[in-house]
Amino acid sequence: MKTFLVIAHDADDAECTARRDATRPAHFERAAPFVESGEVVAGGGMLNDKDEIIGSAFFATFETQKELEDWLDADPYTLNRVWSRFDIIPMKLAVRDRKFVI
Repeated sequence: MKTFLVIAHDADDAECTARRDATRPAHFERAAPFVESGEVVAGGGMLNDKDEIIGSAFFATFETQKELEDWLDADPYTLNRVWSRFDIIPMKLAVRDRKFVI
């Protein structure tokens, strides 16, 4: 398995926050099995200087970047135009679950 840092940028239109709020339960429901299995290691909302969510960042493990991209494409936040683009960075984690893993 490969680990990736994903930075998911929210759309910049005025309705994005409302779409995010409406879609959040479906997003969490879909993500739950991936969190429970450890494929999503950690994540959360990125904040601007007004403490408003402007995107998401998380660590995820998948066999390939293509599998990760397919998973992102099927996420409710992507399908409902909350997330507008992604930065995907392959990672070699040094710390996980409060332990050094190198």
